[in-house]
Amino acid sequence: MAPGRLRTAGHRRGVPLRLDKFGIPYLLTHDKAAKAQYDPLKPRVSLLTMHSSKGLEFNRVIIAGVGEGCSEEDQATEVRLLYIAMTRAMQNLLITSCKAGYFSEQLTAVEGRLLGVG
Repeated sequence: MAPGRLRTAGHRRGVPLRLDKFGIPYLLTHDKAAKAQYDPLKPRVSLLTMHSSKGLEFNRVIIAGVGEGCSEEDQATEVRLLYIAMTRAMQNLLITSCKAGYFSEQLTAVEGRLLGVG
């Protein structure tokens, strides 16, 4: 995956189309020019790549499809990016995965340790 790009064209089109459908304002920050338009005081959804989230903070962060399309060779890079994305959340963090894999297994193990059940 090229740095600074959403994982798939479907992500670039699908999410904004759904937000438009329901009249939800959003900012798609896929490059430096778009990132410069970010204003934390504007009530809107910000759609970012993990790369472009660096240096920003949000009350709520949703990381969708964690590990999706990630090869074994890319796992170390993806772990670092996931850490960056996770630490952008100031209050709430939601991480989703559509199938079991390296990342979902690691996150489930961490969750168990944090809750005292692992």
